[in-house]
Amino acid sequence: MITFRPGSIYLMLEILLCEAVFAWSCPKRKYFIPRLILSIGICVVLSYFFPFFENNPLGSFYGLLRVILSLEYSFLAIWFCFDIKPFSILTIVASGDALQHIGYQILTFLRYLPIEGDYQTFLYENSSLLEALFVLFAAVIGFLLFGIPYWKKKFYERYDPKLSVIAFVTIFFCLIVSRLINLIPGQSETRSIASVYFSVSSCILALIIEFTIYERVELSTKNALLSLLLKEEEKQFEESKQLMKVINQRGHDLKHLLQDFQGELPKEYVENFKKELDFYDNRYVTDNPSLDVVLSNVYYRYHKEGISVRFVGNTADLKFMDEIDMVMLFTNALDNAIEAVMKIDESKRNIQIIVEKKGNMVSLLFVNYFDGNLELSSDGLPKTLKENNEKYEHGIGLSSILGIAQKYGGNIDCYSEDDVFHLNIYLFKKDS
Repeated sequence: MITFRPGSIYLMLEILLCEAVFAWSCPKRKYFIPRLILSIGICVVLSYFFPFFENNPLGSFYGLLRVILSLEYSFLAIWFCFDIKPFSILTIVASGDALQHIGYQILTFLRYLPIEGDYQTFLYENSSLLEALFVLFAAVIGFLLFGIPYWKKKFYERYDPKLSVIAFVTIFFCLIVSRLINLIPGQSETRSIASVYFSVSSCILALIIEFTIYERVELSTKNALLSLLLKEEEKQFEESKQLMKVINQRGHDLKHLLQDFQGELPKEYVENFKKELDFYDNRYVTDNPSLDVVLSNVYYRYHKEGISVRFVGNTADLKFMDEIDMVMLFTNALDNAIEAVMKIDESKRNIQIIVEKKGNMVSLLFVNYFDGNLELSSDGLPKTLKENNEKYEHGIGLSSILGIAQKYGGNIDCYSEDDVFHLNIYLFKKDS
């Protein structure tokens, strides 16, 4: 005999509730509220009309099929309501099902406890209510542990398809095994409780795979790239120092040549020599040779593009920094500023650097014009607009600056006023 049970509606609503832990923060499609109401209504109706066969020995497999169909309905509902990619939806579905299954298994664990009498009667008579409460509890814990980080770090933009599939397969395997165990006749409480432990552990593992492992892989990849960039910048800095020596010698030789032969050279030669000397003499001279190399290198490379850099402050305030840290910080900050001013009119291609010291705090302020388009990433840093297909290289310059600032107990602050961008870097000098 075929029957229909309201329990399928409860299951559908529980899955949707747990998936909402992650889906609520995702970009929503136009007419979101009508879409949401319509999709929930369709999911509820479809879930109710799932057939049950009375006294069927394969009831556990029908239960598994019911769960699979519920997940498919919810997948389509999320796609209908939220503007995210399919693998991101798969992550939400897998995570939501993991939370729902954990809540369900809590009730199952209580049923298997070797307590008889009114205890079992109470569980049986209130099973739907208790399951809903335990699923709600799992959803709240999941929201605090995974839902909030999912929102803050925008995991729906930073998913890994392979990890999403692995997590989903892990949960699917867990569902199959738990149904197979239920088909074994004459199970002991110990074996039944062991199956609960297996199910809960599998669901927790799936959540860890989707969030913790992916974040660690991404972080280690970014750190490896930062290390490679550091080595490359050290190499470039040494090359720039050697080049600066050659340039200084070239300027010195030209001065003496002009003094010795000025009266004997044609006028046009003299004018050309003077222009070249002006080019060599316009290098930056501060009290910090390493900083001189960085600033002069910018001048030599970009002066024909109309880019000018003005430095205000006392370089002695930076002596507590490691040389390579200082070079990387200034190089990356200037690279970002140059990238911005190259997109605007030449008359506004000015970059200003202000160094100030207050007590044991030193602030470095980089100010430049930009085209007014500023988009912040999940960590509060501006997104790079460089044309680069390498996922981890985007925004690596600002991440490097932030890492250096944190190394010296500081932080960075980015903001804009009209068409002017400010990058403020705070560093703290430790007391000797």
